[in-house]
Amino acid sequence: MTENTKSPTLVVVKDGDADESAQEAFPCPSPPTPTPNPPRPRRRRRVVSRRPPAKPRPQLSPEEEAERRAEVRRRRRERIAKIDINNLPEVLGVPEVACLLRVSTNAVYAAAAREEIPCARVGRTLRFSRVGVLEWLRAQDRGSPPSRRG
Repeated sequence: MTENTKSPTLVVVKDGDADESAQEAFPCPSPPTPTPNPPRPRRRRRVVSRRPPAKPRPQLSPEEEAERRAEVRRRRRERIAKIDINNLPEVLGVPEVACLLRVSTNAVYAAAAREEIPCARVGRTLRFSRVGVLEWLRAQDRGSPPSRRG
C-alpha cells in the first residue's frame, strides 16, 4: 500500500510568468494580518500643590482696593529698607539683588539675560557675587553720563 504522495515543492516564478496550475496545486498561505496594538490610555500626572488652596478674596470697592495696594507697597518698602549692604551674604539670589538695586526681580532677570550684570547660573537659578554686583554698580555709576535732572 504505497501511496503516491507529492511533497510540496517551491515554484520560483521569474518575470511575472506565473503558472496558475502550480499555484493552485500548492497555494501559499497568506501571512497573518498584524493586529494593531490598541492605544494605551494616557496617564495623567497628578499635580500636587504644596500650598493650601487660596481663599477667595472678597470683592472690594475701588477705594478699599487702593488702600490694600498702598499697604502692600508700604510693606515692600519696609522690607527693602531693612537691607544692610555690609551684612549681605557672599552669594546673592535674584530677590536680594533686586532689593539691593531697588528694582524689580524681572528687571534683574532681564539684565542677566542681556549679560549686563555679572551672574552665574546654578541649575535653574541665578546667583550673583556680592562683590561682583557692587563693582558692577560702581562701574555703571562711573560710566554713565551725569543726570540732567536738577
